[in-house]
Amino acid sequence: MTGRAERAGLWRAAAYAMALFVAIRLLGVAILEVVLRVRDAGSLHHMLTRYDGQWYAGIAENGYGTTISAHDGLHSDYAFFPLLPLLERAVHAVVQLPFADLGMAINWVASLIAAAGVYAATQRGTDRRTATIATVLWAIYPYAIVLSMSYTEGLLCALAAWALWAVADRRWLLAGVLAAFAGLTRPTGAAVVAAVCVAALVAGIRGRAPWRRVVLTVVVAPLGLAGYLAYVAVRRHELMGYFHATEGWARSWDSGRYFADWVSGLVRSGGLESVKGVGLVVLLLGMVWLIWKGARDGLPLAYTVFSLVLLLMTIGTSGYFGSRPRYLLPAFTMLIPFSAWLARFRPSLRIPIAVLLAVGMAVLGGYALTTGAP
Repeated sequence: MTGRAERAGLWRAAAYAMALFVAIRLLGVAILEVVLRVRDAGSLHHMLTRYDGQWYAGIAENGYGTTISAHDGLHSDYAFFPLLPLLERAVHAVVQLPFADLGMAINWVASLIAAAGVYAATQRGTDRRTATIATVLWAIYPYAIVLSMSYTEGLLCALAAWALWAVADRRWLLAGVLAAFAGLTRPTGAAVVAAVCVAALVAGIRGRAPWRRVVLTVVVAPLGLAGYLAYVAVRRHELMGYFHATEGWARSWDSGRYFADWVSGLVRSGGLESVKGVGLVVLLLGMVWLIWKGARDGLPLAYTVFSLVLLLMTIGTSGYFGSRPRYLLPAFTMLIPFSAWLARFRPSLRIPIAVLLAVGMAVLGGYALTTGAP
């Protein structure tokens, strides 16, 4: 096969994976509409632009500095990172639509770019079939419904996936720049920064990258995250300003103590709650096994670091549990070993499984969205 024919085949395979992603996400939105009607839980537009979407829209319109008193503490908008509001404001200068609607549109576009990135990064470490399956599984994830909301997950997933692809392709400066933008998107962007920096340093030590590029990458990658933390520190006149802002939301790093206490409480409570607790333990062990399996199967080091740091950040913070499943949405890297296993199945078996999962997970995602803030 010539280089041109091979590239054309790769583009066709990627387009097919992205088309499947779009179909699955449209199905998810359609099923959410049905769930909303059945549960009489409001309009689809209201659901897709509420919660964090309103905070980001407020920042885009008025800037930072809003704090409200809630039952669990003082909620400050400094807990929200600036990339989405900045994009909303930039687009609003051209298209005069409500900021929350622009946030939703930006997330849709970013999610499509993310799907292409998931495919590209997975294909870079495996093969086309596995990459297509990983893209489908990522789209099926129940909390992927937030990719249709005015949230930041689409942006972070796009930046993370393409940064990992850039690392795998040894495009170090590009990886560093994408990691810097990921650090401006949300706190878990730190997982992208860690993955890029560790991979660059190891490549330098092993002689696989020139040290001038390694140093430049390691300097550039944390700039977004460090820059926003410094901005909040200056605005709030306290070095730990951002972390104090998140404490008002009952969010703080506690090395997993809150998570462990909550899960152990479920296990000890008996009945259905015990089943949920045991299920969470099994799920956590399964994710650890998938990370280990990916590393053992030869996935790039950056993929393993990204998965591990994202998982640690998800279970290592205190507070409301309902948001944590969506924190793991960018971790498509955990899906790669499972996707490689499914790739061995015949299409006659894979397709019905995918359809059943897409419908079932969409219903679960719609139910979760209507029972609490994601």
